[in-house]
Formats: sequence, C-alpha cells, structure tokens
Amino acid sequence: MNDRPDPQGAEPPIHLDRDFRRLWVAGLLGSLVRWLEVLVFGVYTYQQTGSAMWVTSMTLLRMLPMALFGVAMGALASRVPRRTGLVVSYVVMFSMAVVLLGVSVAGALNVWHLALASFIGGIVWAADNPMRRGFMGDIAGAQRMGRAMAMDTVATNGCRLAGPGLGGLLLAGGGMPAVFLFAAVLYLPVLLATLGLPAQPARADGGSSARSSTWAMLVTGLQTARSSAPLRAALWVTVVFNLFGWPVLSMVPVIAQAQLGLGPQGTGALASMDGVGSLIGALVLTSQARRAH
Repeated sequence: MNDRPDPQGAEPPIHLDRDFRRLWVAGLLGSLVRWLEVLVFGVYTYQQTGSAMWVTSMTLLRMLPMALFGVAMGALASRVPRRTGLVVSYVVMFSMAVVLLGVSVAGALNVWHLALASFIGGIVWAADNPMRRGFMGDIAGAQRMGRAMAMDTVATNGCRLAGPGLGGLLLAGGGMPAVFLFAAVLYLPVLLATLGLPAQPARADGGSSARSSTWAMLVTGLQTARSSAPLRAALWVTVVFNLFGWPVLSMVPVIAQAQLGLGPQGTGALASMDGVGSLIGALVLTSQARRAH
C-alpha cells in the first residue's frame, strides 16, 4: 500500500513516501558504486599502463554517452515505463559487475575490460536523470519537487565523498575482485528497491502524462532554453565544467601516484575531497529548498 496522501488532504513530507524512498535508495547505492569505480578504474589503469592518457580516457568514456545519447535517453524515458527502464539498467550493471568479478578472479582483467565497463556505466548514468529523477518528479509533484531533488543531490554528492575513499580501501585490501564483489552485492538491494516500484506512478500534482513526439519534445526544449536567460546560463555553466572541470578531476589518480607517491588509500582520500565540497554545497541547497523553490 502506498504512503501517498489523499488528494484532498495536505501532502506529507516527501521522505515519507515509500516509492520516493525506494528511488532514493537506488540512486544512493548506484551512485556509491559509480564514484567508487571512477577512482578504482583510474588507479588500476595507471598502475597497468603508466599512461595519463589512458586514465583520462576512462573518464571520457564514462561521460561520452551523456553527449551521444542524452537526448535519446530523454525521449526513451517518455515512451517506456520508467520502472522497466530502471530495472533493465540495473540488471545490466549487476551482470557487468559479476562478469568482471569472474574475469578478475581468473587473473585475466585487462584495461579494455574497464574501458568497456566505463562506457556501459556511462549509458546507465545518462539514463538516470530522465528515468529515475523523472520518476521522482512524478511522485513529488511541483509542491515537493525542490525538497525531493535536494535530498537526492545530497545523497549522490555524499557518495562522491564516500565512494573514492571506499574504493581505495577495497583496492588496497582485496584488489579488483573485492571491488567487483562489493559492486555486485550493492546492486542486489538496488534491484529489489526498483522492482517494488509501480509500473507507472500517478502524478502527485495531477498533471497530464500525455506523450509528445520525440521531435516535438526536442523543439520545445530548445525553444524554452533559448528564451530563458537562467536556462541559457545553466547550460553554459554545464558546458564549461564538462570541458574544464572533469579533465582536472580525472587526473587525480595520476597526480596522487606519480607526483605525491600515494597508494590506493591515499588516492581515494584525495579524490574524496571533491565530494566534501559537493556535499557541503548540496546541504546548503537542501536547507534552502522550500515549496517556493
């Protein structure tokens, strides 16, 4: 039975909604694995190749699907049941973790395995915003949207702090098999939480769920972005960060090992500092997220 309130009554806080909690947990654990992998893949790649270019390529391959398939994922999310899309995504990630676990236990793990895993993980990441967060939007409605997104942002940015540090500890203590075993285990509750969701949630604000054509959505989106100064500014900030911010972050494993002489634990701690700043920023935003925002 859903915890969503009677439409005639006042809506309870979003964190009391059972479906929202399931999506929040799925996002939290999935994000923890993602940031753990970003660190571990970079450290392992540099250990095997000694090439900063290969380390950068791992981050590039994880980010590339957002540029290549971002629009397609948004259109797909409007045409398939979101629970189905999420379940398929997490099944793929769980299966990939199990396969990589077997390959690493057999001692056959190669850099190209991580490159392929980074690209597949990037595709799932590109699907997360339109599917999982779109699902959250349907559940929350306009009145609770700010708080819902702020809570999700706190969780994902908290994982930017915990993931790299945990990844460094796992890599130092048990090697790559420990990393992939941990990832596979974490994807099990993610799948359970996702399977408990309704196939298509009723919109909390009573909004229409009518579907537009892909072309109509694209044209409307571009027109809206062009006519809105805040949206244009947000898009430019995104472009600048993706061009200059991510390349710097992708070099942390190289700088930590080659310049500072750090091991996996120290590299993970250094990479976690980005998460500290992100978490502080997310907490500030959460404290300001009210109905009017």
